[in-house]
Amino acid sequence: MEDPAREIGKIITLLTTTPSPDVQKAAILKYFAPDAALRHPLCIVDGGPGSRDVLVHVFQWYRIVSPRLEMDIRNTTFNPSTNELFVEVVQVFHNRWSPFRAAPARVLIHLVLCSSAEDPKLCQIAVQEDWYHPTDVAALTFPPVVPVVRFLLKFGTVASVINARAVEMAGLWITPSSKGKGVDTSQSQGSAEARPSSYVEPDVDTSGDAQKSKTE
Repeated sequence: MEDPAREIGKIITLLTTTPSPDVQKAAILKYFAPDAALRHPLCIVDGGPGSRDVLVHVFQWYRIVSPRLEMDIRNTTFNPSTNELFVEVVQVFHNRWSPFRAAPARVLIHLVLCSSAEDPKLCQIAVQEDWYHPTDVAALTFPPVVPVVRFLLKFGTVASVINARAVEMAGLWITPSSKGKGVDTSQSQGSAEARPSSYVEPDVDTSGDAQKSKTE
């Protein structure tokens, strides 16, 4: 890759939607480093000698399971100082053996880039991490359980609220609002006490306003 931010969308689409296994394999060999690593909620490939060959089989199985895959590249952010790419993607994974209708699943792809051994001016993918929300993992694997996962997550929220209130009532968790102790929030952000010792008041010219007042 010469321009990762501009090229990555086409590369992801090529890797996941191409109908040709030969084209997919050639793309992996071109854009991934020989010792590339992959971290996914459903599989992991440790980086090392021969790991790229394992990646080829993982991506091929991905296409075998879903011969019809829809990809929507939403956002791309590239940090050149750390050689990291963040890509937001919404995919519709059609499982060939599933009788259920496919559901959109959002994934945030984190890519760590490195210089190509063959051409240092080009970048290759050293690490790929796919981050899914639990509901999106359900949508990817078994769409009918998405409502169940959402219910469990909401139940976790309710349980957190109830447990927090119970612990506060028992006096085991002391907050500034309940006991008057903790961080002093009485000073406003703009007060003189809250300013650092090196703070210098800006010199504002108010002569024009004064002259205007005298005229009026």
